[in-house]
Amino acid sequence: MPNLTKHQLYLMDCVEGVKKLTDLSLDLVLSGPPYFDHVTYSTDSKNLSTKGYDDFLKTITRLWKNMEPKLKNGGMIALWLHDIYIKTGNIFELKPFHADIIKTLPPELTLRNILIWDRYLKKNSSGSAQ
Repeated sequence: MPNLTKHQLYLMDCVEGVKKLTDLSLDLVLSGPPYFDHVTYSTDSKNLSTKGYDDFLKTITRLWKNMEPKLKNGGMIALWLHDIYIKTGNIFELKPFHADIIKTLPPELTLRNILIWDRYLKKNSSGSAQ
Protein backbone atom coordinates (compact mmCIF):
# COMPACT_ATOMS: atom_id res chain seq x y z
CA MET A 1 0.00 0.00 0.00
CA PRO A 2 1.44 3.44 -0.92
CA ASN A 3 2.42 5.83 1.82
CA LEU A 4 -0.08 8.67 1.42
CA THR A 5 0.97 12.13 2.51
CA LYS A 6 -0.96 15.35 2.80
CA HIS A 7 0.44 18.49 1.22
CA GLN A 8 -0.75 22.04 1.63
CA LEU A 9 0.18 25.08 -0.41
CA TYR A 10 -0.20 28.58 1.03
CA LEU A 11 -0.18 31.84 -0.87
CA MET A 12 0.36 34.65 1.62
CA ASP A 13 2.79 37.27 2.85
CA CYS A 14 5.65 35.11 4.07
CA VAL A 15 6.89 37.31 6.93
CA GLU A 16 3.53 37.49 8.71
CA GLY A 17 1.82 34.47 7.17
CA VAL A 18 4.38 31.98 8.42
CA LYS A 19 3.31 32.83 11.99
CA LYS A 20 -0.05 31.14 11.22
CA LEU A 21 1.61 27.78 10.62
CA THR A 22 1.88 25.19 13.36
CA ASP A 23 5.28 24.90 15.06
CA LEU A 24 7.39 21.97 13.84
CA SER A 25 5.15 21.57 10.77
CA LEU A 26 7.53 22.27 7.87
CA ASP A 27 9.84 19.70 6.31
CA LEU A 28 11.08 21.89 3.49
CA VAL A 29 10.87 25.52 2.40
CA LEU A 30 11.88 26.33 -1.21
CA SER A 31 12.32 29.96 -2.09
CA GLY A 32 13.86 32.39 -4.50
CA PRO A 33 13.47 35.50 -2.36
CA PRO A 34 12.51 38.64 -4.25
CA TYR A 35 15.44 40.80 -5.23
CA PHE A 36 14.30 43.79 -3.18
CA ASP A 37 13.69 46.65 -5.63
CA HIS A 38 15.25 44.96 -8.70
CA VAL A 39 12.08 43.08 -9.66
CA THR A 40 8.78 44.62 -8.59
CA TYR A 41 6.27 41.87 -7.87
CA SER A 42 3.80 44.23 -6.24
CA THR A 43 3.38 47.91 -5.42
CA ASP A 44 2.22 47.03 -1.88
CA SER A 45 4.67 48.72 0.50
CA LYS A 46 4.78 45.54 2.64
CA ASN A 47 6.06 43.52 -0.31
CA LEU A 48 9.76 42.64 -0.09
CA SER A 49 10.26 43.67 -3.72
CA THR A 50 9.47 47.32 -2.85
CA LYS A 51 12.22 47.64 -0.22
CA GLY A 52 15.75 48.94 -0.58
CA TYR A 53 18.66 46.56 0.07
CA ASP A 54 19.17 47.25 3.79
CA ASP A 55 15.43 47.23 4.55
CA PHE A 56 15.10 44.00 2.60
CA LEU A 57 17.82 42.34 4.72
CA LYS A 58 16.13 43.53 7.95
CA THR A 59 12.81 42.11 6.78
CA ILE A 60 14.29 38.78 5.72
CA THR A 61 15.93 38.55 9.17
CA ARG A 62 12.43 38.77 10.70
CA LEU A 63 11.24 36.08 8.30
CA TRP A 64 13.92 33.61 9.46
CA LYS A 65 13.08 34.34 13.08
CA ASN A 66 9.38 33.64 12.40
CA MET A 67 10.14 30.55 10.30
CA GLU A 68 12.67 28.80 12.54
CA PRO A 69 10.14 27.39 15.07
CA LYS A 70 7.98 26.12 12.18
CA LEU A 71 10.68 23.80 10.81
CA LYS A 72 10.69 20.21 11.97
CA ASN A 73 13.93 18.85 13.40
CA GLY A 74 16.01 18.20 10.30
CA GLY A 75 13.79 20.50 8.23
CA MET A 76 15.49 22.51 5.52
CA ILE A 77 15.27 25.83 3.74
CA ALA A 78 16.61 25.79 0.18
CA LEU A 79 17.20 29.15 -1.50
CA TRP A 80 18.33 30.05 -4.99
CA LEU A 81 20.07 33.42 -5.21
CA HIS A 82 22.50 35.39 -7.29
CA ASP A 83 24.62 38.40 -6.54
CA ILE A 84 23.38 41.80 -7.62
CA TYR A 85 24.82 45.02 -8.96
CA ILE A 86 23.25 48.22 -7.69
CA LYS A 87 23.67 51.33 -9.79
CA THR A 88 24.19 54.62 -7.98
CA GLY A 89 24.77 57.41 -10.47
CA ASN A 90 27.35 56.02 -12.91
CA ILE A 91 28.81 53.54 -10.43
CA PHE A 92 27.81 49.88 -10.15
CA GLU A 93 28.35 48.28 -6.75
CA LEU A 94 28.39 44.50 -6.39
CA LYS A 95 26.24 43.31 -3.49
CA PRO A 96 27.18 39.78 -2.38
CA PHE A 97 23.52 38.86 -2.00
CA HIS A 98 24.11 35.22 -1.10
CA ALA A 99 26.63 36.14 1.61
CA ASP A 100 24.42 38.91 3.02
CA ILE A 101 21.42 36.54 3.17
CA ILE A 102 23.53 33.99 5.08
CA LYS A 103 24.46 36.69 7.62
CA THR A 104 20.75 37.21 8.36
CA LEU A 105 20.21 33.62 9.50
CA PRO A 106 19.59 33.19 13.24
CA PRO A 107 21.98 30.86 15.12
CA GLU A 108 19.23 28.22 15.33
CA LEU A 109 19.42 27.73 11.55
CA THR A 110 22.58 25.96 10.45
CA LEU A 111 24.08 26.55 7.02
CA ARG A 112 24.74 23.12 5.54
CA ASN A 113 25.83 23.76 2.01
CA ILE A 114 26.31 26.29 -0.75
CA LEU A 115 26.02 25.03 -4.30
CA ILE A 116 27.26 27.27 -7.08
CA TRP A 117 25.51 26.95 -10.41
CA ASP A 118 26.71 28.77 -13.51
CA ARG A 119 23.28 29.34 -14.95
CA TYR A 120 24.61 31.30 -17.88
CA LEU A 121 25.23 28.51 -20.37
CA LYS A 122 27.86 28.96 -23.02
CA LYS A 123 26.21 29.12 -26.41
CA ASN A 124 27.65 28.24 -29.76
CA SER A 125 27.21 30.43 -32.84
CA SER A 126 23.82 28.85 -33.65
CA GLY A 127 22.49 29.94 -30.24
CA SER A 128 22.13 26.42 -28.79
CA ALA A 129 23.67 25.47 -25.45
CA GLN A 130 26.90 23.49 -25.43
